Amino acid sequence: MVHNHSDVRANITLTDKASGLIYPNNTITGTDLSSPAQFKTGDNVHYGDETGIKEIQYMITGKENDGKEKIINFEGIRCVKCTEDIVEVDEVESETRLWSDPKSRPTVPFQSQVKQSILSQVGT
Repeated sequence: MVHNHSDVRANITLTDKASGLIYPNNTITGTDLSSPAQFKTGDNVHYGDETGIKEIQYMITGKENDGKEKIINFEGIRCVKCTEDIVEVDEVESETRLWSDPKSRPTVPFQSQVKQSILSQVGT
């Protein structure tokens, strides 16, 4: 199977949720599909953003099915060797502020001027 992705993905990890097995990347080494005996479920190759292809190819064969259900989880990873620190929030606000309720957020100093400008352009 082949899936493309348009979002940034440095890597995509495939994991069998039942067994915890992580399928290694780059296990599809050839393009000769005339001999599918060489492939097994979980074999995959990910072409990341740097390749310009942006897709993942993976195999599901059912050959190694031992009667147990396989649930394969795909996890997209944006950054493999991130150098930026994660900024922790010290304090979370206790009140919910809705973007649709102007009374729940502070007034922008020029907000009334912008509103007046818009109203004058509309003619109201």
